[in-house]
Amino acid sequence: MPNDLAARVISQADLADGTSLSDVEISGAQLTGIQTQSFQLEKARFIKVNLTDARLPRFHVSGSEFAECNLSNLKIPDCAFRRSLFGQSKMTGINASGGTFGDTEFVNCVMDFALFARVKFKNVTFRNCQMRDVDFSDTALERVLFIDCDLARTTFDRVRVTESEMRRCMLTGLRGIGHLRGIAMEWNDILAHADLFAAGLGIEIATDADEASA
Repeated sequence: MPNDLAARVISQADLADGTSLSDVEISGAQLTGIQTQSFQLEKARFIKVNLTDARLPRFHVSGSEFAECNLSNLKIPDCAFRRSLFGQSKMTGINASGGTFGDTEFVNCVMDFALFARVKFKNVTFRNCQMRDVDFSDTALERVLFIDCDLARTTFDRVRVTESEMRRCMLTGLRGIGHLRGIAMEWNDILAHADLFAAGLGIEIATDADEASA
């Protein structure tokens, strides 16, 4: 991201259908609940922007950054993000179903209850994110990294995994473990969640024969 972006002030009235913003930095904008059918960002930086409850179908973003933003319950079905960064942002309940994310990184974000069903992720990193109860059903994970994330009760039903990894993640109550065939994990992580893998494979823990006869 260039450091010399032009600062701009925007309001809800500035975001009509077909709006395109580029080479701008927007800070502190209150855009709660806005609705527009087509919105495009290129080389833009959003800082502490509030997009809570907004609905932005066909939200196309390239080379942009979202820092300390509130994106809770943002609805962006069929979105497209390329070369973008989300940092320290609140994304609880975000709905990006049917979208695509390429060369994108999420760092220190809260993403509980996010909906990523039918999303295509390619070259994406989730780093130190809280991702409890997230839905990744029917999602394609290609070269995706989950590093130091809390994935408690997250759903991975019918995912397609290619060259992806989970490292030092919390997997308590994770759903769809059997569909993560091909995911790479460190040995210590596998041992720490052995009960989860056993349950996913239908393996029962055998009782020691000597203890059973005592």
